[in-house]
Amino acid sequence: MAIRQAFCEAAKLAFLNGEHASGDVYKMALYTQAASLGAETAAYTSIGEVTGIGYEPGGKQTQRHVGIDNGTAFLNFDDIEWHNASITAAGALLYNASATGQPAIAVLAFGREIGALNGTFRVLMPEPRANTALVRIV
Repeated sequence: MAIRQAFCEAAKLAFLNGEHASGDVYKMALYTQAASLGAETAAYTSIGEVTGIGYEPGGKQTQRHVGIDNGTAFLNFDDIEWHNASITAAGALLYNASATGQPAIAVLAFGREIGALNGTFRVLMPEPRANTALVRIV
């Protein structure tokens, strides 16, 4: 099993086909090292998802942001926090919770297990700029 950081293949086509709208509900779910996620991940799955105090299955809602910076279009999402949490995660999946089949957008690999013990578990997203945003089109 492995979590491999990627902009999911199905999401690339979905965005080009206009299947993800600004009014849709986007979520981030957290995963343990037992998960198998990567570019081929097509949709949200509960297999390998984190369980623990302060975490609900399916994850938490986040807002998507698009823009142009210096001629580069970008897609980014807000930071997310789970408060009063006792959880450990090795990665995350961003997905469209309001679209049919809950299609995957991006896999985030943390590089190691990160945990919170009765505290705040925080996923910080990159700055929404041309050279740092999660997804960039040059």
